[in-house]
Formats: sequence, C-alpha cells, structure tokens
Amino acid sequence: MSTSSCRIAVLALSLLIASLVATANASAGQYTVRYCADGAAADRWTAYATAPGSAAVECSALGRVRVTMAGTQYWGEGSTGVLSFTAPDGTMVAGWQPNLRYHATKFGEDSDRFRVTIGPVPYRYSVTTCINTQCPAVFNGPVAVDPPAQTVEARVTCVDERADFGSCRFESELLDYGGTLTLQDDHPPTARTVDGAITNATTPKTALRGTSPVHVAADDVGSGVWKTEVRDGATVLAQAVNGCVPQPTASTVPCRTSQETTLDLDSTKLTDGAHQLAVVGVDASGNETTLWSGSVVVVNSAIGPGSPLDLRGDPTGSDATDNVRVTASWPATAYRPPKRCRRATYRKHHRKACRARAASQTYRGSFAPGRSLVLTGRVSNTGTRDAITGAPVQVRGDVLRGGAAPWTVAATTDPTGRWRVKVPRDMGARQISVRYFSRQNDTRESARTSALLLIRAKATLRAVPKRARAGGAVRFVGQLADRSPDIPVVLEAYSRGRYRTFATTTTRTGGRFSVRYRLGRGFRGSYRFRARVQPTRTTPYPYVGAPSNPVTVRVRR
Repeated sequence: MSTSSCRIAVLALSLLIASLVATANASAGQYTVRYCADGAAADRWTAYATAPGSAAVECSALGRVRVTMAGTQYWGEGSTGVLSFTAPDGTMVAGWQPNLRYHATKFGEDSDRFRVTIGPVPYRYSVTTCINTQCPAVFNGPVAVDPPAQTVEARVTCVDERADFGSCRFESELLDYGGTLTLQDDHPPTARTVDGAITNATTPKTALRGTSPVHVAADDVGSGVWKTEVRDGATVLAQAVNGCVPQPTASTVPCRTSQETTLDLDSTKLTDGAHQLAVVGVDASGNETTLWSGSVVVVNSAIGPGSPLDLRGDPTGSDATDNVRVTASWPATAYRPPKRCRRATYRKHHRKACRARAASQTYRGSFAPGRSLVLTGRVSNTGTRDAITGAPVQVRGDVLRGGAAPWTVAATTDPTGRWRVKVPRDMGARQISVRYFSRQNDTRESARTSALLLIRAKATLRAVPKRARAGGAVRFVGQLADRSPDIPVVLEAYSRGRYRTFATTTTRTGGRFSVRYRLGRGFRGSYRFRARVQPTRTTPYPYVGAPSNPVTVRVRR
C-alpha cells in the first residue's frame, strides 16, 4: 500500500474512534440525525453531477445517495460529482459518519486524476482526500468536523495535476448507504410569553393554591422546542412535551420551532411559604434556558393561629391577639321590665313579668321586606377582657334550606370593642356565623360565634264568599308576601279544638294559590279557616313555614 493510502487508513480509524466516543457521550447542544439507512429520510441532502454524469437521492427506493461519472469519454478538468448535506438554520454539522462506497475504472494512461474529497465545506485540515484507484472502496469511518461547519460533502473531481494531460478518462461512482450526522445547536429556546397565577403569586393574598395554569409560548431557532417545565430547583413540578422525540431522529429539525402550551402547576407538592420557581425551555439538542423565574408564595393550608407570622401579615385592630372572645346577639330579643316593676310589691306578685332577659342569639320573626334587624356583639381579650378596637369582623349568613347565595357583610369594632350590622328581614332563615381574624392575611379565624335567624313565611288568605249556604261552595284565595311560586300550601279548618287539613295546593306565579271547598249540608254557624305554608325539606324555600291570617265563613241553611 502507498504512503498516501496508509495515511488515509490511519486517519479514518482514529476519526472513527473519536466519533464513537462523542456519540456515546452526547452533550447538551448536540443531537444525532440518521439519514437514508433503515428507511430514514434524506432531509437536506443533495446530489449533483457534471453532465453527462448523473446523481440522485434514492433513499426511499434503494437506500442510498448516488453520484456517477460514467462512460469512457474524457472528463474535462473541473468536472465533478457531489453528495452534499447542509445543516438547517441555527445548527452546524459537528460530526459525520457516512457509509460510503467508491469505485473507479481508468480507461487510458493519458488521463488527469480523479480526486475524492470527503469533509466539511470550506475544506480544512480535517478533509480526507485520495486520488484515482488509490481511494478505499469502503469508507464508513467518522469524518472530523472541527470546528463545526454548515455543509459537509463527498466529492469526486477531475483535477489538472499533471502537466502532460488536460482531461480525465475515468469512470467513477460514489454512493452513501446512509449514516449519522451530529448537529450542533447553540441557540436555546426563547420566551414569547409566560403568564398565569405564578407571575403574581408574590404575597400571601395572591399566593398559589391548588392547581394553577401556567401559559407558556416559546420559540427556538435550530432543533426546535422539545419541552417546557416548571421547576423548584431540580424538582420538576409540571411538564409539557411538544409532541416529538428529540434523538436519535430522522429529522434534521426534530421538534416544532415553537410551542404554546398550558402547564398545570400542582402547588400542593410544595410546602407553604416562599419558593424560587422557574419556567424552563429545553430544545431537542438539550439546550435549556430559563424563560421566567421568580419568588412565589405557596399557601394551601388555611392561614391562622399557628401559621408562620410572615404568612399571616400585620395585626388587625388595636392589641390584636389570637386569645379572643367574640359574642353575637339580637338586641330586639332582650326584655327589660316595665317601670312598675321597680315597686317591690308589684315585683312580689309579678316575678316572671319583672325578670329581665338578655339579648338572645336566636331571632324569630316574619317576612318583612324593606325592614332590617340589628345584630351586635363584642370582641375582647379572653385573658384581660379588654376590648379589641378597630378589629375587622366578618358576618356570613347561610340559608337553612334552598340554594340562595350566602349573605356577607363586614364590620369593625368601636373603641369599646363592640360591632353592629343590619340584617335584612327578607333574606330567609339563616345560620349566621361571626368570625374574627387577628392578622391581615388570615383565612382561619382566631375566634368565632354564631347566631340564628328564623324568618317565617307570610301569607294572606280570604274567602269568597264570607257568607254561604250549607251545601254551597267557598273559594279560598291567598298569596305569599314574597311571591315565590311552587311552594306547598295546606288549607286547614278549625274543628273540635284544633286545625285539620282539608286540602293541599302549590303556589303559582306571583305566589298566588286558590282552593275551592264545598260545605256539607249539615254545616251551620261560623267556621274558621286558614292556610299554612308548609315547605318540605327538598323545597328550595328559605323561609320557615307559618300559618296565614284566619278567615271566618258563616254558614246558614
């Protein structure tokens, strides 16, 4: 073997070993692309030959890329056949391992040389080159591409390297049966937009709770966006893959160059408190970059007594403390004895009437639109009994039956620690809860109490006619004061010491109802009737059932 051929063989072996090591330890910024072999495509490959030579990319049919300089004619100096690959925008070729086959036939001694050149373009010291039949028939070792290049090629060219000849009289064929390319991508993804609750969760008031969506739009020049992630340090909290497998791949751009997605961040995986989170974009070559980062506050447990003070915020009210007592009552239910009870002789004979009663936590009354009640109470220190002034109190009323929305109102204690709110008398029967929060960000109260509001339904009833003959008919017509439809109503008649039901009905539009009743032939005298609003447990009616006004019907023979 000639010295030149030995140099080529040694160089090919050393480059093969270097390429295999590099492939086994693929670093971030590089990815491997298969071409032509095993059904892989030949994306971005071209084949060219000087006429009448021929060239073709035949991966799908024959699994090869081919260039042929055929025939016995003379090829002019500079005639060439080329197999070439050009990397996509944003990437460079950092390694190439082809599977080349080459053969050449010389038809005469009066010939210049066919030179084969394999390597990056423009040519550098790493280019492999040989001439005529001295070139190896098989070249499947790696081609060194250092530094990375935009284009690599295998070229056969007629070169004027002999003074006594001016053309080449050769037949030559160069084929690549597929191999791998190592592409280098030095461009990490960039953020177009990152938004969602994560970008505002900087205080306990706006803290992350439960699962929060994070909207991400990212772009990448080169291998494409592989995935985006939300991380807490090295821990991945949420991930969205861009529908691709980065490598090994048959595509020179394995992933789409943009990704718009929503990541569901489950903040329950984090402890309550401050965390440094980051939204990270990773491209198909392994490049990753921080698309957004910031300190966020996570609160999934109720904040209140026992929670860290940095989450709870500043105290509320003067001398605010967790050791607090809250009271609530209806002043209208209090009973104060009349002035005559000041006399001892009167008190002696009217002890019950002269006994004072404090305000109750339960109020019973009837539907009265446009009117309100007063609920009042006090916030004080349980140890010293001192008033807590300027303290916020939250009052909420939930209906005992039905689907009406909760009623809420806020109050603040005065210098004596007392608070008061007006409660509408037309909002139905409700369980009232009163809560005091000792710090601004608390969601769990330091103290609470309750009160009960029982508002009875109000109905009117009349009889038509009020005077009737025995055996005749009477129509009872009524209406609910709150005008609710579809509410059960029973009609009752007073007989033998108590009211007895004789008919049932349901209110119509406007809360109206009507029942026709035929009097027995034995009826004579005056009879009392009434209607009773009687909602069932499943009736979506917020008021307590109650009787209407009684009506009297006089019956004569």
